[in-house]
Amino acid sequence: MLVRQQGSALVVHTPAKLNLFLEILGKRPDGFHELETLMVTVGHYDTLRFTEDDSSASPVRSASAVSAAGLPSDIHLSCCWAGSPEFSPGPIPTGSDNLVVRAAELLREVTGTRRGVSIELTKRLCRDVVCLEPVVEVGFA
Repeated sequence: MLVRQQGSALVVHTPAKLNLFLEILGKRPDGFHELETLMVTVGHYDTLRFTEDDSSASPVRSASAVSAAGLPSDIHLSCCWAGSPEFSPGPIPTGSDNLVVRAAELLREVTGTRRGVSIELTKRLCRDVVCLEPVVEVGFA
């Protein structure tokens, strides 16, 4: 993961991971699954850009009005696909079902902060995986 300051924003490049082994061990009470896995990173990534947002009048769609802890959300997520439109598989959810929003809400809850944030997610991974599928299929066939 590469993290850097860009003006007033924090930019994070999140690497893609390839599961070499994955076993689902069971379902947890929170609905997620316990996993045992062996992963390696590959040279593709998504980008997250975080900017502090104190305004409630942001043009970016709000994730939710109130976080799970009952704090005002002020978490705004916008998403786009990088590259050519033909590689865009469709819209990306920006509500509280998005893991980026859920992680930001959890961070607010744990830290008790009331600061807002605008998050821009630029997706590259699905587009790149589509391009790599034949290579992966040949490699594991």
